[in-house]
Amino acid sequence: MGTKRQLKNIEARLKGAGNYKDWYAIAAEHDSTSGMDSWREEEETDLYDHAQIRLRCDRLKALRRKKDYQGLLFALNEGIHGNMGGMGQSVLYRMAKCGTKRLIEDYIDEIDASLRLLAELDEDVIPVQQKLEFFYRANTCFGRSALMLSGGGRAGFSPSWRG
Repeated sequence: MGTKRQLKNIEARLKGAGNYKDWYAIAAEHDSTSGMDSWREEEETDLYDHAQIRLRCDRLKALRRKKDYQGLLFALNEGIHGNMGGMGQSVLYRMAKCGTKRLIEDYIDEIDASLRLLAELDEDVIPVQQKLEFFYRANTCFGRSALMLSGGGRAGFSPSWRG
């Protein structure tokens, strides 16, 4: 069977997936068949500053490994925001079905692990007040996720709308 036909078959199965676990497995198959899994593994592209993200990711890992908690706090303070190195560009999240560049995912995972580690540290390592100030700033800089609907989104819930 040709690749285009395989992809159409997989896309039909995606639409019929009954839950996220099944959908994700089918989406991974789509990425493999379409070559997008290889695209995800390649760090270098003009779509984002891969060198900056690699440097920051490696730095956070090294600081966590060395248990340099003040250094970790400083590193996160200086550069935690959602579009670091252009990694927030929507095109990066539309290419593959199962995510984006692996480097971006690794960087986000490293930020998550670092934040969790800092939050769980004893007060004698990093005082509670210093943690609160840091997490307040991080929340302001990194922001929160939100769902925003255009005017048409509301119409979908209206029983009188028949489109």
